[in-house]
Amino acid sequence: MHTVCFCQNVIEYQFHHGIQNERMKAMTIQIMHIQTNAEIQMCTLLSYVISVSDGIPRSVLKDWRKVRKLKQTGEAFLQDVSCAEIGTNVQKCRECRLDRSRKSQEPAISPVFCRFYYFRRLSYSKNGVIRVNGFSVSEQTDEEAVMVWTGSSEDQEGKKMRKMDLETSKSILALIGDKFCQLIKTEDTAFTWVKKDTQIMWKRAVRGVREMCDACEATLFNMHWACHKCGFVVCMDCYKAREKKKAKDKELYAWVRCVKNQPHDFKNLMPTQIIPATKMRPEGVKLDESPLADPHAIVPHDWLGNHRLLWLKDHRHQGNQRLFKENWTQEQPVLVSGLHKSLNPNLWKPEHFSREFSSLHSDLYNCRDGSVTDSKVKEFWDGFEDVSKRPKSDKGESVVYRLKDWPSGEEFLALMPARYHDVMKSLPVPEYTDPEAHLNLASHLPSFFIRPDLGPRLCCAHGVTTCPEQDFGTSNLHVEISDSMSILVYVGVAKGNGLLEGEILDECIKKRLKDPKETPGALWHIYMSKDLQKIQEFLQKADSDSEWDGDSDPLREGGWYLSPRLRQKLQDEYGIESRTFLQFHGDAVIIPAGALHQVMNLHSCIQVNVDFVSPEHAHNSYYLTQELRPLKDQMNYEDKLQVKNIFYHSVKDAVATLRNHLKEKNTDDVKQEES
Repeated sequence: MHTVCFCQNVIEYQFHHGIQNERMKAMTIQIMHIQTNAEIQMCTLLSYVISVSDGIPRSVLKDWRKVRKLKQTGEAFLQDVSCAEIGTNVQKCRECRLDRSRKSQEPAISPVFCRFYYFRRLSYSKNGVIRVNGFSVSEQTDEEAVMVWTGSSEDQEGKKMRKMDLETSKSILALIGDKFCQLIKTEDTAFTWVKKDTQIMWKRAVRGVREMCDACEATLFNMHWACHKCGFVVCMDCYKAREKKKAKDKELYAWVRCVKNQPHDFKNLMPTQIIPATKMRPEGVKLDESPLADPHAIVPHDWLGNHRLLWLKDHRHQGNQRLFKENWTQEQPVLVSGLHKSLNPNLWKPEHFSREFSSLHSDLYNCRDGSVTDSKVKEFWDGFEDVSKRPKSDKGESVVYRLKDWPSGEEFLALMPARYHDVMKSLPVPEYTDPEAHLNLASHLPSFFIRPDLGPRLCCAHGVTTCPEQDFGTSNLHVEISDSMSILVYVGVAKGNGLLEGEILDECIKKRLKDPKETPGALWHIYMSKDLQKIQEFLQKADSDSEWDGDSDPLREGGWYLSPRLRQKLQDEYGIESRTFLQFHGDAVIIPAGALHQVMNLHSCIQVNVDFVSPEHAHNSYYLTQELRPLKDQMNYEDKLQVKNIFYHSVKDAVATLRNHLKEKNTDDVKQEES
């Protein structure tokens, strides 16, 4: 096996189990890029990981006193080790069978990846042999398991520090309450599919493990179906599709086979829930209306494109949230300026990146033709501000390279801690964009779960040269499942860059272009989420005219960049017009989930991308998650956002805040009556 693959598994293991050893993370990431002495590195690294892990409780099977008692009583107990550690007489899950077959290739890391871990129940026979004793049901829940869904004790200290205020809780419930109710109704419908006398099993949530459908790879929120022999699981959508024998779904989502290569019959799968039955519905609380902020606060701002795009001119102004919220509710993008004034400019210079990471390898994406080259990062930085140092194509054109999402999230923090903290302290509208902000619904997912990787991520790309047709960009037309923000932290002006012909720009942007203190970096075109289906139709029609090769689905990044001619045609035929503007050095572009957008770098740019999940657009995230399930094989899609879990825990926290408020109010009323 390759060292990189092994280290990626180790990184997943660390993150899944909450290992907060920064030295370990940094060491792992550095080793990912070393190609020599692989076996020594793997063994050393694995032993270190195991030595620092502390998230897995000791198994009852390793306590001889408990084993002796269990043998005497014959009492059933929960399987808390992998199948491989039990014995040959007990049926092994598909994960442990795979692990056994690849033992000669790579070491097993953790029992939590066993399908029956904390799910199947075992007991000792009279002869002292372990045997299967069914599976857990919700009546066998305990306080620790319930706390995950009502409020994890380990998260309480952090929540006290960032206690949600009453108005925020009301706002969250007002915006996602209907979608949450729809989610509950869907779960209720799935329960009706279970025959009257069939027992519903209960799969305890396991720390750091994201349960996924084996067919479509969607994150399992609650109700699903499992195989008692191998642990194969399917979500409610895949189960219903197989029951209805939909040919399309059957073709899209192949079901892996069971033991002895037998096919899985949906009729023999066990209905299983993850959330204890009594904890599915937080108690309702009546909402009252109240204002969010002072409506008379003077906020430095302007409007671009016929009052369609809000431009906040001071990223630190206290009144930004009100204006942002008004615009954000209408699913409009927002431009925020001045972030470079809060950043340390020395941290973001390309020569520093080149010097620090010159030996690292990465995939360089050629924006002209979509090809990918594995090369040293130094090659990218050499041509960042010097076009003459960029490789040439067969036609003699300079390549336009992009380093996308390098590094991201935890890797960013481990590799570049100073840069990470520099940009995170300067986030605009932090009430939404900060990873721990209450209006960032992803923050409500307890640390028990695997939190989605929402960045920050570096996105670095060369400026476009010699392209009179403007038929390709540095980021082609695509859509994000979550809300996203792109902060332009550095602009490298190279000779031959700066193409800007035929674009109709707002007068405010033209004034900025004339200002010597301003440096333009990238040209953006953003379309409203409501226009997504019409744009799909337009592109499919354009593809049928043989103008482009390949699949024309605009959801798949890399397929399309709308040239000025195509954008004009889209406007003429469908009445759809983009929000067109320039992003200058220090600008942050904030984009709603579901909004199609494309970018062309006029000059070489270093951008930092941060994702978040706002209450206003969580419904779009949910919709897109469902829409992208059929495309998982085409576009490397994986449901990492876990929208349903985010909905649940956001509503849970908001309701808890309101309940506490009512409790305090009732206490005050009683005191007043007594006095």
